[in-house]
Amino acid sequence: IPIAVNASAQTICTPHFADSMAARMRQADLPTRLLKIELTEDVPEPDELLLSDSLTAISNKGFKVSLDDFGSGAATFKLLANLSFDEMKIDGSFVRGVEQHASSRKVIAGIVNWAGLLNLNLVAEGIEDESTIPLLHRLGCRVGQGYALARPMEIDAFLGFVIEQG
Repeated sequence: IPIAVNASAQTICTPHFADSMAARMRQADLPTRLLKIELTEDVPEPDELLLSDSLTAISNKGFKVSLDDFGSGAATFKLLANLSFDEMKIDGSFVRGVEQHASSRKVIAGIVNWAGLLNLNLVAEGIEDESTIPLLHRLGCRVGQGYALARPMEIDAFLGFVIEQG
């Protein structure tokens, strides 16, 4: 089962981060494609070239790279345009306001279009009520995460949930 982990730019730019992560996956006898590294928006990396090199090294090891919380903090259009990502995740603040605010719908529709142009997978974060799901689907979001889809759970409950969902 693939999983994703958050990592700040500072962590990702740690020397030999990609090598260390790949070695840990080999030790666990798991392919790197099962682990996605999500760049968090909280700590911008002042050296964009170093960040670019680090993300490239991660991708070259077979990991997927995601830009988390797009639209907030350091997760900007500039970062997305200048660096290589496999996925972008729409910040939950836009998603939570999608039913009430036309501006949120317009922003999400624009992000959906841009993700398509950049050939990126797209995830809508912060889906907290079921009524939001059909609206996001109409806007072009096909993948999401949030309490309306599943709440955090312990491993046994998660495995039961996965088996139940097929």
